[in-house]
Amino acid sequence: MGNVPTPMIERGLALFPPSTEMVPAPTDDETGLALLPTSTECLGDKCTLANTPLGCYDDLHHLYFWRRTYEKDGPGSLYWRLRHNPFNVIEIARCQHDRIHDQYTPVEFPEPEIVREFFQQSGGLKHFANFTLETARYSLDFNELRWGTISRNRGLEPRRNPAQLMRLGHLAKIRDRHLDRVEQLASHLQDADLLQHAVIINPFVHIGKTEPPPVRRRALHIVRSVVKVPELDKAA
Repeated sequence: MGNVPTPMIERGLALFPPSTEMVPAPTDDETGLALLPTSTECLGDKCTLANTPLGCYDDLHHLYFWRRTYEKDGPGSLYWRLRHNPFNVIEIARCQHDRIHDQYTPVEFPEPEIVREFFQQSGGLKHFANFTLETARYSLDFNELRWGTISRNRGLEPRRNPAQLMRLGHLAKIRDRHLDRVEQLASHLQDADLLQHAVIINPFVHIGKTEPPPVRRRALHIVRSVVKVPELDKAA
């Protein structure tokens, strides 16, 4: 690579000259875990890609970079797993992605004990997210069977045969059991001090990404109704 600066090598196709005054990437003062960027939106008038053929586009950013730093011990190693944890990979505008790598030096390794505790908490959050999505699907199915037919009948309660009534009751029981379980899982997040609030309130970074928007909206509504963490509204 000759005299190409290290940051330019690491960033592959994004060969923008690195800043002459790079600073350490932001981390939590107590845990050393990487913090989410303050903004993931395109820089607008300051976008470095605005006049390029492709323009700016959505990209994925690993909170723990560079790749060679965190993947040097190979797949499955502790810090490889930290880099690729779904809650540590975020969608971001490409210009912001370039800005981060231009401005910051790699994130220092958090202590192994902290990383293992993070895995435990993020595993609980992943289970919570998956279960909430499943609850959202049952809730939407119930609402469609209960209210969809009414709206299509101009507000009149339709006559239902025994099979439909049995199905409606079955969905209601499943929905209620799932909501109870979601509340139980949410209670464990109260002590998830290594997870950032913005991640807790919207735990669907890659989980359920292919779900239809109504399911995701319903799931997020359920999350907001059961998760109680400090400054949640600010983080959302």
